[in-house]
Formats: sequence, C-alpha cells, structure tokens
Amino acid sequence: VRHTAVTLAQDDFKKRGVLIRLEGVESRTQASRLTGRYLLACIEQAEAAVRRNSLEYDGESAGDSGESLEGKLFIDTAYGNLGCLDAIKTGPAYAIWVVDGPYGRLEIPAVDTYIVEDEPGQTTLSLPPGFIEITGTGHAD
Repeated sequence: VRHTAVTLAQDDFKKRGVLIRLEGVESRTQASRLTGRYLLACIEQAEAAVRRNSLEYDGESAGDSGESLEGKLFIDTAYGNLGCLDAIKTGPAYAIWVVDGPYGRLEIPAVDTYIVEDEPGQTTLSLPPGFIEITGTGHAD
C-alpha cells in the first residue's frame, strides 16, 4: 500500500519524534516490513492527530473503556474541587493535566503519587501541601 491514513499519533519525547499508527498496520510483523523505508506525512495532520489524541484514551492507555478525559472533574483531598480538565500537555517524563477551576488554571503532573482514586468522570488527588499556593491563585474564587 502506497497511501494510508494515520489512525493515532502521539509525541515520543524520548526519541524526539512522533509515534504513529497506520491504518492497515495492525501487528509488529506488519510494521517490521516498513523498517528502513521513508514515510512522508503532512506535519499539520500529524500535529492535529497528536492534539486530538492527547485528550482521549486510546486502546493501550485506557484498556477497553474508551473514556474521554475532556471535562473530567479533579478533586483534591485538602483543597476540594480543583476544576475540570481543559488540556493535557505531554513532556519528556510525564504528562501534565491542565485543570481550569476555582483556583485558576493549574498544571498538575499526571503521576501516580498524587492519585488517590480514579473513576469515570472524576479523579481524586492528594497534592503536596502548598501546591495550589505555588502554582495557582492560592484561593478559591
């Protein structure tokens, strides 16, 4: 096949590139046939796919739930309602949840250490003391 669609794209900061999944390439064996070949892709389409996929789980990161993260509520055990997920930034070590709510726009590292409970529609966190004061407005509106 000379032309195909990109079905998934995500940043791969460790290798300074973009990991992509191609329509019709479903296994490692099929992908290995592409080793050593050139892939030409429109950068705007790849960037759009990365942005689109950063706000939703794909099959590997969410199991079979297919849960959308956009608008998910974030609660902290000490601070209470932090707001709803607005975006996800990707970084070299971990993703960052961008949460917009009563404490302003917070950028929270998406690390297991902070997660107390994760359920559909809501994530409960236990942020370190002073986190809101340092990263947000420091008070609820």
